[in-house]
Amino acid sequence: MSPILESIGSVKGFGWGAFAALLPSFESIATATGTGSNSTLTLSSIPQTYKHLQIRYISRDTSAITNPAGIWIDLNNDTAANYTQHYLIGNGSAASASGNSAASTAGSPQLSRATACGGMAANIFGAGIIDIFDYSSTTKNKTIRAFTGTDFNTASTTAEVGLFSSVWLNSGSGVSTIRFYFPTGGNFATGSTFALYGIKGA
Repeated sequence: MSPILESIGSVKGFGWGAFAALLPSFESIATATGTGSNSTLTLSSIPQTYKHLQIRYISRDTSAITNPAGIWIDLNNDTAANYTQHYLIGNGSAASASGNSAASTAGSPQLSRATACGGMAANIFGAGIIDIFDYSSTTKNKTIRAFTGTDFNTASTTAEVGLFSSVWLNSGSGVSTIRFYFPTGGNFATGSTFALYGIKGA
């Protein structure tokens, strides 16, 4: 196949085949789904054979709250103050940002306003992508990055998007369990889905 760039002097281009070989591959590992009665969703027994992890989710909290709410996430069932986090949330007209070094009163980092709630219009779900880098390392702290979004109503006249980052201050253990739950104490509505993928490559 023709190269993307032709060689000019000492500058060389890669062909499409070489470029594609550099792209990471994703493999489905597990899926956790809400039933309306489970207060936590857990992805466990995660194999340590990938470079990074990615979770793609849609979520709705059964609590009768009329605004988007947060999702707590902890690794290896660690709920102590062993996380740091930052977030930036915007709705198209205003933005807010914050961070802390002992993430939330429960210790776990919170994806703020990342899920729809039962007091909002029916069939609205929050959605997002969560990456956990170097999850199997026993020499590095684990970095969590997330991009989320939630509509306020079916007309989609108001919506929020959020960017989040967190670090789990544990360099000695790989991540084998990921748990999600709500600070509201609500349950995961039917249709809530957290799909886990392993990322191979760089």
